[in-house]
Amino acid sequence: MDLHTNDSSESAAGVFVSDKCQIPVGGIPQQEPDRQQYYMALCRQKVQEISDKLGRPLTCFISTFGCQMNAHDSEKLLGILLEAGFVEGTSEESDFVLYNTCTVRENANLRVYGRLGCLRPFGTDEAY
Repeated sequence: MDLHTNDSSESAAGVFVSDKCQIPVGGIPQQEPDRQQYYMALCRQKVQEISDKLGRPLTCFISTFGCQMNAHDSEKLLGILLEAGFVEGTSEESDFVLYNTCTVRENANLRVYGRLGCLRPFGTDEAY
């Protein structure tokens, strides 16, 4: 789905365009996968806007705690983030940090809580 922000009219792709939000003619799709594609297009656009503002690509980092299923889920999440326009980072200094943990294994949860405190120095007053 191609979304444009050139003016406040209907584009050739059948998308109503405004300066705030882009809604396909007929409203936000209610059926999958059209709904997913719509939101991914909006996400890609937002990531690109922020990347352009910063003059560099946004990075993401996923740290997995817990079982093998969590590792598999993290791979899927990384694929979604890459499709959204992020570049894979190598550390918790990335723009977007995701901790994927297992609630069944208490040790995994405790390790995540410990890591959250380490992110405090990387926080900013101005979120994207």
